Amino acid sequence: MKCNEQSSMSEITTARVWQLKQKLKQHGVPLVAWNRDAPHYLNRRPWRLDLLNKARLLDIYATHTLIDTRTFSDCVLYLPNAADTARYHLGSNPEATLARLRDPAA
Repeated sequence: MKCNEQSSMSEITTARVWQLKQKLKQHGVPLVAWNRDAPHYLNRRPWRLDLLNKARLLDIYATHTLIDTRTFSDCVLYLPNAADTARYHLGSNPEATLARLRDPAA
């Protein structure tokens, strides 16, 4: 899949991930995934998630939560509080919201 292609997650199959991994491996590049939706996984079917977990196609799996037993890789990068505020739409003044979250008195 090319970077500029519009694609939904349903089009990404285990076979396509394996193909991408093989291409990257030829050049010594690790395959990394950052999961911003764990443990919900955008409502993906559990059997697909289990298949990807067992296949261990990822070299590095980054996540903001370790509540799920699926890690998809032997190397897990834990990113607590790694919210992408540009994508979570915290409003017109996201710093005010983040400041409130940081305030222990709030």
